[in-house]
Amino acid sequence: MSARHCRRGRVPFLPDAVEEPRTVVSLFEQLVDVDGEPQTVALLIDRRGHALTAMQRAGDVSPNDLFDLCAVCSGAGDADEIELLIVASWRPGTWAQLQPGDDDCWFGMLERTSGGDVHLVDWLLIDGSDVTSIATECGR
Repeated sequence: MSARHCRRGRVPFLPDAVEEPRTVVSLFEQLVDVDGEPQTVALLIDRRGHALTAMQRAGDVSPNDLFDLCAVCSGAGDADEIELLIVASWRPGTWAQLQPGDDDCWFGMLERTSGGDVHLVDWLLIDGSDVTSIATECGR
């Protein structure tokens, strides 16, 4: 993961994106049942790389669902350490390509996690073996 300086000073660096998306997808597949159907999973990771919790939602999710997820995960901004959030959406039949509105959704997700206890690292789009990092495609 590439890094940038932490705005809030609690940790020295925060990753800008997932460097090895397929490796992260393998981690998701160990934690949740991937059945080839549309679904979205949010994974919270501590700064040492240990998975803390995963939240799974079956079916297609709307931008508002993703915004709510980010708001819930973000917290009040009073934790001792910032946790990392990676969101993965399985979208069969899309070749893991961005769909209309995904870029706006990504920036909305970043906005909702800004200043909270969670740093949104990436949103991965997955279709079979195809994986797209929205953080890499759209930037921050």
